[in-house]
Amino acid sequence: MLYDVETGEEREVTITPAVLERYRAAFDDYLERIERFCATRQVTYFRADVDVPFDELILRVFRRGGFLR
Repeated sequence: MLYDVETGEEREVTITPAVLERYRAAFDDYLERIERFCATRQVTYFRADVDVPFDELILRVFRRGGFLR
C-alpha cells in the first residue's frame, strides 16, 4: 500500500523485481547528481542513513570534517 500524506489517499500497488531495479537505478542516479552538484559548487555533502542515531551521525560528520578525533 502507498499512502499519500497530503491527500490521505491509499493505493495498492504491485512491485515487481524489474520495477524495483528501475527505481533503484533512478534513485542512485539522483544521488549521484546531487553529489556532483554539491562538489562543483564546493558545498559539503554528507549522505546520512536514517537508521543511524542523530548523535552518532553528528559525531561522524565532525570527525570527517576534522573537528573531532
